[in-house]
Amino acid sequence: MLRSHSPHRSIKATCEVAAYAIALIAASTYSRADSFTQIDLVSSVPNLANTTDPNLKNPWGVSFSPTSPFWVSNQGSGTATLYDGAGTPQALVVTIPPGTPPVTGPTGQVFNSTTGFLVNGVPAHFIFDTLNGTISGWAAGTSASVTATTAGAVYTGLALNTSGSSTYLYAANSTGNIHVFNSLWADVTGTTFAGKFVDPNAVAGFVPFNIQTIGSNLYVTYADLTPIGTGLPGGYVDEFDANGNFIKRIATGGALYAPWGMTLAPSGFGSYSDDLLVGNFGNGEILAYDPSTDAYLGTIDGTDSLPLVNPFLWSLETRTGGTNANLDAVYLQLASTTSRTGYLEKLTQLYLNPQQFSEQHSACSHSY
Repeated sequence: MLRSHSPHRSIKATCEVAAYAIALIAASTYSRADSFTQIDLVSSVPNLANTTDPNLKNPWGVSFSPTSPFWVSNQGSGTATLYDGAGTPQALVVTIPPGTPPVTGPTGQVFNSTTGFLVNGVPAHFIFDTLNGTISGWAAGTSASVTATTAGAVYTGLALNTSGSSTYLYAANSTGNIHVFNSLWADVTGTTFAGKFVDPNAVAGFVPFNIQTIGSNLYVTYADLTPIGTGLPGGYVDEFDANGNFIKRIATGGALYAPWGMTLAPSGFGSYSDDLLVGNFGNGEILAYDPSTDAYLGTIDGTDSLPLVNPFLWSLETRTGGTNANLDAVYLQLASTTSRTGYLEKLTQLYLNPQQFSEQHSACSHSY
């Protein structure tokens, strides 16, 4: 279900639709009933998508530099794989230690452009956390290096943010809290960040599931997880500053179902342009919220006017550059009910349905 476009937003019609390695969503910039068509770009199983990559096993977190390919954390294969804008696998495959799936494996991931977080004397370009409580950095070669380990931690998300002159890594620990590391890889959770990342109205039984930098702040999703890591109905989303101070509750319950992925929609995303999108790991729906009022706005729907459902939905991402990147797109990736066996893992493209695209393309030189 969709709502009319907020009057405070200025939207420019998008003039192209292309294929991308990670879910793409684009919408009519003036319709109040935007709908989307889905194309599967990459799968671990032959003939289920445009491209096959057997390394794509339970693809979880995604990151990229302004110009790089997509880097995908494959929890099920213990690797990071790269894909260009058309979903074509790149030659580099990076092993994330300890590399003994399925009980371990990478989850969250960030791109690092700072001079800190050194690996073998140079800054790590990409940083990963894992289900077995490790943080690893990659600077070159085909393997990342373990740089920090926290006994008993189960990391399910990762963010990078700056407070003053210091940059920190923030890891969502699904055993119950947020762990923070400084640029020397030291755990400062109990020192600099003691007593931080506390919601004064925390819901019993819910744990941090993901953490992501949006704007200058950190957004944390909370889920009620079963012992095997599946999500139960419900959840909530909080906003904190980079120092871990609670700002507000953004969403609670309602349509939330073990939320994980988060992003702000691009400005060419139809009636949901610039809104906060939240992906439900539990039921595969994508929800939209007004970033100013936090009001729930509806779901991302297909051409049948029903919510698009991608079971075991992980990351939602947008891009501001990169080869073949559609700047009015949202990219997503998903696993399946048998994600650790390599069945049906996909990188998927969602795009404006052809009729709406035709109408939009004819007006692509105009702003609305």
